[in-house]
Amino acid sequence: MKQHYDVGGVVISDAAMNKEFDTPPTFDLAGQLALFNRGAQPSRGATTMNPMAAFMKEVVSLRADEALPDPKGCVTDEYLKLIDRDTVLKAFANRSHSATRPLGHSAARPLGPRLTAAGPPTTHR
Repeated sequence: MKQHYDVGGVVISDAAMNKEFDTPPTFDLAGQLALFNRGAQPSRGATTMNPMAAFMKEVVSLRADEALPDPKGCVTDEYLKLIDRDTVLKAFANRSHSATRPLGHSAARPLGPRLTAAGPPTTHR
């Protein structure tokens, strides 16, 4: 993972990288569907994409002359809805989530540092 960050131009300490792996937000299938639900406005997942892409331009992971992608075309709930409609896949998704979620982590917990609507991710040191 350190190599991935280095290639992307992100400077991160080992301690910050380890913390990122220790504290990721987790969501069950219903929580993921809620994150990607557009309703009358962009989904929470979609509103996070462009700030992250802007950050990637800032650290030169994306070319400065590249246009930011339109989230409507690539941040969708299409595959989550397919899983939700299939009883076997839905049961697997929910069973996998509860089996891997660390104790004390709630499916309803707020968005963590990787997925926020507050702005681009920050460089951890």
